[in-house]
Amino acid sequence: MDSITFNDLAHLAIIIMAIWGFFKIIMEIIDAITTRHDKEQRWNEMSEKAREEREEIVCRYNEQLAYIKNQLEETHSEFEGKIQEVRAEQFIIIETLRAILDGLSQQGCNGKVTEAINNLDSYLNEVAHK
Repeated sequence: MDSITFNDLAHLAIIIMAIWGFFKIIMEIIDAITTRHDKEQRWNEMSEKAREEREEIVCRYNEQLAYIKNQLEETHSEFEGKIQEVRAEQFIIIETLRAILDGLSQQGCNGKVTEAINNLDSYLNEVAHK
């Protein structure tokens, strides 16, 4: 039987250290790849979450914008209705005023009444031609 020499033990230790070093390097590479993969996955998850939050914000913004637009349309419609009421009322007031001035003129009132009739007729002609 051969005896184990110090040289044999040294070679065995070198072989074990080489194998251990090789596995250590492989494990470091695997750890680096895993770490990078985890970072990329977290980044992708954060990007997806940010994209979802952005879409949610845009959706809420669009809903609020639609609500405001609807409110503006309703207000505009109400405003137009009120304007038509005021115009009708002004028409009645002007017609009444013209009738009163005409009646005063027929009773013989001159001066300011005639001047007011002329001013009113002038104004009505200007408005009619606009």
